[in-house]
Amino acid sequence: MPGFDRMDVVEEIDRRSPDSVVMISGYPSVGRAAEAMKRGAMDYVTKPVTHDEITDTVKKAVKNKTIDGFRGQIMHWFWRFTSEESDFQPGN
Repeated sequence: MPGFDRMDVVEEIDRRSPDSVVMISGYPSVGRAAEAMKRGAMDYVTKPVTHDEITDTVKKAVKNKTIDGFRGQIMHWFWRFTSEESDFQPGN
């Protein structure tokens, strides 16, 4: 992409869809991994990538999305039932 480096792409994807970016690099480096994570990557995988590594990474991403979604639902219900306008009464 003209005007973007790989880290810009990681940051933009994370902005649009948090917790779903996995950077795969053929040139591994601790510095690049740290930069990718700072910019929003949930994981950094180096080539060559095995089937098991991809499977484990995807499972971790799905688990994170599920946990974050569940956490969001809990917070929604918490704020809904603790707001001043709520007619929720514990024990009813």
